[in-house]
Amino acid sequence: AATFPKNGWTYFCYGPGSADITLSWKDNANTETGYRVIRNGETISELPANSSYFAETISLLSGQSVSYQIQAYNEIGETNSSPANITCP
Repeated sequence: AATFPKNGWTYFCYGPGSADITLSWKDNANTETGYRVIRNGETISELPANSSYFAETISLLSGQSVSYQIQAYNEIGETNSSPANITCP
């Protein structure tokens, strides 16, 4: 299972509506095929097994929120991390 350790995600809001997002997690799974990064309920990236980091820059206006989850998966099924919710001030 993927878990967000304390302070496992960071973000920096800047300029007119941009945010740098960094997610890191502990790779607790032993049999994962890979990881999926899910933003607002949609898969945005697939990462190989043993991954523990994802970063991107997105458009995020002041007051808007975005939610991320990490999903470990294999041929048997998948498990999701707790959501990381981010809002730019």
